[in-house]
Amino acid sequence: VYLDHAGAALPLASQLRAVAEDCTTRPLGNPHSAGPAAGAASAELDRARSLVLAHFCGSHAPDWEVIWTAGATASLRLVAEHFQFCGRSALLMPSACHTSVLGMR
Repeated sequence: VYLDHAGAALPLASQLRAVAEDCTTRPLGNPHSAGPAAGAASAELDRARSLVLAHFCGSHAPDWEVIWTAGATASLRLVAEHFQFCGRSALLMPSACHTSVLGMR
């Protein structure tokens, strides 16, 4: 399942205020680094991953993974590079699709 925020509506003013408040009271760092801000960011990513899995997978959440990517092209490249294509594999795509899907052929 691929989710893309590009087609979403504009955020509510209350959402923007909440994000601004969070950013000014609890700075987050690079989750791949060390330190308190990095640890906080890593914890938020873990929490977000758990929420996404719970929403889409329910009790089967432990059977799945969430992988964050930069966007559609990065997601499709990841799938294309790691999918185990073989004689029985099939790549099916709709006639109207993202240009990066066409690159997977």
